Parts: sequence; C-alpha cells; structure tokens
Amino acid sequence: MQIHFQLNKTALRTLWLPPLEGGPHPQVLVPAGCQLTRSPCSSQLVSVGALGARARLPGKHSQSAAGGGPDARRDFRFRRGRGSVRLAAMPLHKVPVGLWKRLRLREGICSRLPAHYLRSLEEARTPTPVHFRPHGAKFKINPKNGQRERVEDVAIPVHYPPESQLGLWGGEGWLKGHRYVNNDKFSKRVKKVWKPQLFQRELYSEILDTRFTVTVTMRTLDLIDEAYGFDFYILKTPKEDLCSKFGMDLKRGMLLRLARQDPQLHPDDPERRAAIYDKYKAFVIPEAEAEWVGLTLDEAVEKQRLLEEKDPVPLFKVYVEELVEQLQQQALSEPAVVQKRANRT
Repeated sequence: MQIHFQLNKTALRTLWLPPLEGGPHPQVLVPAGCQLTRSPCSSQLVSVGALGARARLPGKHSQSAAGGGPDARRDFRFRRGRGSVRLAAMPLHKVPVGLWKRLRLREGICSRLPAHYLRSLEEARTPTPVHFRPHGAKFKINPKNGQRERVEDVAIPVHYPPESQLGLWGGEGWLKGHRYVNNDKFSKRVKKVWKPQLFQRELYSEILDTRFTVTVTMRTLDLIDEAYGFDFYILKTPKEDLCSKFGMDLKRGMLLRLARQDPQLHPDDPERRAAIYDKYKAFVIPEAEAEWVGLTLDEAVEKQRLLEEKDPVPLFKVYVEELVEQLQQQALSEPAVVQKRANRT
C-alpha cells in the first residue's frame, strides 16, 4: 500500500506499508515534531518524537488498510503546530499508467478498428531533429585526454500550439527556457519563449488541382524545394515530421484521389490527367487504407461507429420474410399433384 502526504503544502513524500499478517504492525515514518492521529472516525492517537521515529498503527485497521480491504482508504492526519494535513491511503494501479493508452486499443470499439490503422498508432517513430544537431555516433574521442567517451542525443522539448495544426511549420515549434536580464549572467533569470518566424504563402497541389494559402516557415519552403514539389513533400513526409493536422488531411485527400483515379481531375485534358497519375503512382495505396490516413483516434472511433451502425428493421418485415420462407419450404417438401386432362377427340 502506498501513502502520499503533504506537509505545510510544500513537502510531498511517499510511505510504504507492506501487508503483514500475523506479524508486527505496519510502521510509517513521519517527520519530527509531528503527531499522527486518526481521522474523526477513530479516537486512536499516536505521538511521534524525533525525526525518523516510527509510529505503530492499530493492528485491526492497519491489516485491513494494508490488505486493500474495506478500510483501505481510511484517513489519517499529521498535526504540526496549528495546522493539520490529511494523510490518505491510496491503492496502487493494477496496470502501469504508461500502458493505459495501449490497453484502450484492445478493448471495446477500438479493438475493431482496421489493423493497418492500429499499427500506425502503435508505431513509435523518432521525429527528425529540428532544434538540435545529433552527434551521429554513440562514442567520441575526447581531444583533451584521448579517451573514448559515450555521447547521447538529448532532444529539446518542443511545444506545438494549436495554430501549428492549421499550417505547415516543418516540425518547428515553441521552445521554452530562460534568459538573463540584459544578457548579464550575474542578474536574475526570466522565462523566455522562442517562436519560429511565420509567413503566409500560396501553394499549389497538382493532384487536388487547388491552391492553398498556408502558414509556413522558411524550413517548410526549403523542404518543399528538396522534395521537388508541394505534393511530393506532403506524400513523402511521415506523420511525426509533418506535425500538422492540415498536412495529414491533405495527404488523405491526395491518396484517395490517386487510389480512385478520379476522372474529375482535368476532365477536358485526359492526357494531362494520365501524366499526373503516372507521376505519383509510387504512392498509390488501396482506397480502404487511404480513408484512414491522418485520422485522430476520436475521428476513427466515430467512423467505425457509423460503419457498424444499422438502421432498425420493423418487426412486421422480419415476420413477413420468415413466413414466406416457411411457405416456400413447405411447398417444396410436399409432393405436387398433377391432374391429367383427358384429350378431346
């Protein structure tokens, strides 16, 4: 059993009470100058002396609390001076918190999502470094002593505001840190947020035959030039590098048009349409998979729910169909009587 308590609203500590049956009472460490008391539901009071002293709890209540019985959430209180701080026993989780998201994908409607979509959620890929330069090796030689030392690439935490999902920032985001006042290291530090420089640009998509006014960064424009086109940049860049809901929606629209070979693209010029589809044929995937690209988990669950939803059928139609089937089976099982008519001469 794990117990959390807070002293003077500043010191947070964790105590462990192992379940003991038939042995000594569970013991808990408390700070000096404090008193451990029962909540108003009990009159038991235990006084504590110097730091590191141990306070014994009543055997009846401690065994039930340690074993997770009906009194597992019994409250205690620390008294120090005038204040009183609540000490509540909290049970441990059966499953680690880090596995909750994965377990959610295996239960309920989430477990019935397409296999390729579930794989895309479970795959944890490392995004391309944007705000730092990786070492490129696990070990390097120290120039001072000539010894080999281990180096590690530590990614800088990046915050992506909601506005980044409406544009194409190329993986850039906000960096939060501190700076010195007047660039003087002997002065105090203040909080600082570094933001990328944004531009409004008009980008054209050959596959969708549409122009978009998008918020971009200089890195995004450089990546588009490296990919030799806006459509190539959207189709080649993975989800973790795009970091944009708008970009993933564009990718889904492009993949759907390529999969369907939509004739609405340049209907008056079939040669140009065929050339565009041939240019991006390397990115063609089945339509059933393209429909799920870029969807969030909530959107995918709603889509699956609509697919599984069926309109209610009136009962009289069900009974009519059953009656027709029974009559057909009865007619087939009974021998047919054929009467021959006498030929008139």
